[in-house]
Amino acid sequence: MKMFDSLIKSVFMYGAEIWGWREYEEIERVKKHFKWTLGWEKNRSEYIVKEETKRKKIRVEDWTLQIRYVQNRDAGLYECQVSSHPPTSIFIHLNVVEARAEIQGPSEKYLKPGSGLRLQCSVLQSTELPTYVFWYHNNRMINYDVDRGINVTTTLSEKTSILTITSAATHHSGNYSCVPSNAQPASTYVHILNGENPAAMQHGARGLSWLQCSPSSWLLVLSIINMLC
Repeated sequence: MKMFDSLIKSVFMYGAEIWGWREYEEIERVKKHFKWTLGWEKNRSEYIVKEETKRKKIRVEDWTLQIRYVQNRDAGLYECQVSSHPPTSIFIHLNVVEARAEIQGPSEKYLKPGSGLRLQCSVLQSTELPTYVFWYHNNRMINYDVDRGINVTTTLSEKTSILTITSAATHHSGNYSCVPSNAQPASTYVHILNGENPAAMQHGARGLSWLQCSPSSWLLVLSIINMLC
């Protein structure tokens, strides 16, 4: 085995930092040349060669590039080069996608007391299934708040999670966040109306927009007031 490593393996491993799986069969085909190099007869049985060299199958080591905690800056073109003559290269382009959560519907929702609320969260662009999906109401995790009228159903195999409230109350108002284990979270704000007008809540500042007049408009208003007085 030592002779094999010195005369044969060293030749095939020189400069071969990385070999693809296609090259394994190529190496197997040149076994007949090993016999000549080691001084064996050409008709020596294959199983004797394997037994004397202690090699069931001749393979070369794999060299693996591993990136932990992949970030956007890791995207780009990677080259795997074998320092043969001439050099041989394999190019691989790595695309990095950022997994994110998405809650269906608008970013703000308006409901009347007693109405039902249904929030569906989906995990997008994820290369792996999430191990969990947590829901938060403001800063409180509510996956198990059944006593508060909240029910959460998560299907990890489909990368979805659904939060439902059968009868919404004013204390259900606030920010709801969907937080998967492997994706950026998503949020939506829920307003439980108590007699308010949603349009007024959304555009309350516009009710005072008439005050934002030009100086000439103010002069005209004051002139009219003086004439009435």
